Amino acid sequence: MEQMQILLAILVLLPFVSALLLALCGSDRMRRLIVYGSAGVLMISAVAFAVCFFSGENLQLRFLQSGGIIDHTMLALEAGFAVLITVLSIKYRRYYVAVLSIVQTVLTFVYELGGYKPAVQPYNLFADQLTVIMVLIIAVVGTLITVYAVGYMRDYHSHHKEYTDRRRFFFAMLYVFLGAMFGLVLSNSLLWLYFFLGDHQPCVLPADRLHPHQRGGAKQLPCPVDESAGRTWICSSHLLGRGALWSHRPAKPDPV
Repeated sequence: MEQMQILLAILVLLPFVSALLLALCGSDRMRRLIVYGSAGVLMISAVAFAVCFFSGENLQLRFLQSGGIIDHTMLALEAGFAVLITVLSIKYRRYYVAVLSIVQTVLTFVYELGGYKPAVQPYNLFADQLTVIMVLIIAVVGTLITVYAVGYMRDYHSHHKEYTDRRRFFFAMLYVFLGAMFGLVLSNSLLWLYFFLGDHQPCVLPADRLHPHQRGGAKQLPCPVDESAGRTWICSSHLLGRGALWSHRPAKPDPV
């Protein structure tokens, strides 16, 4: 069990550490080392986690019981994400995203602090057979995308020097997205689910501003695919959260 907890911590935390390093690193060689090293560690950790899980007798594992300083920290981070998303939404004129983010955060605080949580505190992280399969998909497919992107982006900018090189931000966002995906499939509480959903939203908000062919040119063209995908993702996460909040409301006592 202790070994699986270590592997779980690596899967969730390592992508965020890699994202920070990639955001600070401007060297192409160091970028390759960080991306290749992180991809290898994540793949090995995911495979080891799957082997440990399926070789054990218990096919439902729970980690990190809810409550205490960790949940309060998550609430504070959730409020910080709400401010960040609101600022980005105003900057990129996605005002509906700001409204949904504020409403979503308020609902989260109401659920966590308003007495709607169940009396028995659940564990924040949960793994079953489907969770392990999703972890393997994210670790293999997601990291291979980042490995492929290293060469692709290097070749692109070597042929198109007229465009601003934003690879530090690009690869940092890729690894933030990977970490949020791992956290999302492992989350077992509404607070943690919202936190990792909040990690996705800064990645999709400026997506149409990240395309090199749209930067530096005389005409800024919209990107309907990214814009519609981001809108669909954010709206669906908001509606999902409202439904989850309603379903967790305690039943009213029968009248005497």
